[in-house]
Amino acid sequence: MEFPTIQQSLFVLFMSYVMKWLMPKLMALLKGDKKTVEIHEKEWKKDVVYLYQFPRSPRMPNMSPYCLKLETWLRANDIKYEVRQTWTQRSSKGQLPFIELNGEQIADSQLIINALSRKFNKGDTETLNQSQMGAARAIDRLIECSFTNAVGVFKYLDHLPDLISGETTGLKWIPKLVTDMAAMFMKPTIEQKLHAQGFGRLTREEQIEQARLDIQAIADVMGKNKFVLGDEPHTVDFTLFGQFATFYYLPFDNILKRMVRNEFPTILDHMERMKERFWPDWNDHLAA
Repeated sequence: MEFPTIQQSLFVLFMSYVMKWLMPKLMALLKGDKKTVEIHEKEWKKDVVYLYQFPRSPRMPNMSPYCLKLETWLRANDIKYEVRQTWTQRSSKGQLPFIELNGEQIADSQLIINALSRKFNKGDTETLNQSQMGAARAIDRLIECSFTNAVGVFKYLDHLPDLISGETTGLKWIPKLVTDMAAMFMKPTIEQKLHAQGFGRLTREEQIEQARLDIQAIADVMGKNKFVLGDEPHTVDFTLFGQFATFYYLPFDNILKRMVRNEFPTILDHMERMKERFWPDWNDHLAA
């Protein structure tokens, strides 16, 4: 067995202290808590949506489920938009994505879709009855409030070093040692949040079963439909696509990917159908 040299050990120790000091400051910067809303696009064009989101990745147009959800929705509804890629800019709520429209900022992907639906008359109310609207809302919240816990474990905790590596994010200039150390310091925060929520207190087998039940519920509502509620997509389909595509198209295997591939062919078909219909130029929007 080859042991690390003293120099290597000291370097790792030094970087550990740097990362421990740097990570809280970096997270505070990214959170971007501001009392005033700064409009970045000073010379905006009327009714053009300026979409602020994470930069493209070599694996998918966006690794954030919320960014991918929103951009896909914009494409589906033929709304004019321009992408502004950023790692550091945040909305007044401390989040990405956010948009600027006609000199005003709107944050949170769901609130953005709601606002744009009203602005451009693109809502679901014209095509869904009351019962379908209730089902759509229930599935939407199941995905973003329940199933995201499974994503937190099986995508983030299980594969955090791979997830934030330069090969996956496109930041290839960052050494693997640095991203591995960043993952080491980020992991306890994710574990703490999942534990506080309750999902992190479950056994591994219980977590897998809860994820399976969530996906089964979506598949049960979808049935033999092409999309969740029929032959045409609605807002809930973009939520589903955003969450599932951003773990399924990752370059490494994971429990959720295997579960979808082996047990839920209708969910896999839905994802491929959404990709083919709204991202025929998928490969053109990958980072080099």
